[in-house]
Amino acid sequence: MSFARRASSWWPPAKRQQPRASNEPVPGDVRGAAEQAITDALEPPPPVDDEKWATENVSFSDRESQFTGPYNPSRFRPFTEIYKALSPADPCR
Repeated sequence: MSFARRASSWWPPAKRQQPRASNEPVPGDVRGAAEQAITDALEPPPPVDDEKWATENVSFSDRESQFTGPYNPSRFRPFTEIYKALSPADPCR
């Protein structure tokens, strides 16, 4: 084998790939991609902040309350405990 042929086999150096994360599927690995999709689908949703949800979504009209407008936790302190008790994260459910 000539020197030119030997030199061309190792130069330029091969581009090294970064190691993959253990949970990242290999391209073309259908089983790994399916397992990752199932894992992502079964991951539980983040916990809901009930007081924040009430502040953003509950609004009182003139017909319902003398305190019109969005829910204000400082005005309705007992409701905060009720929202917490009704949440899915409450251990009594």
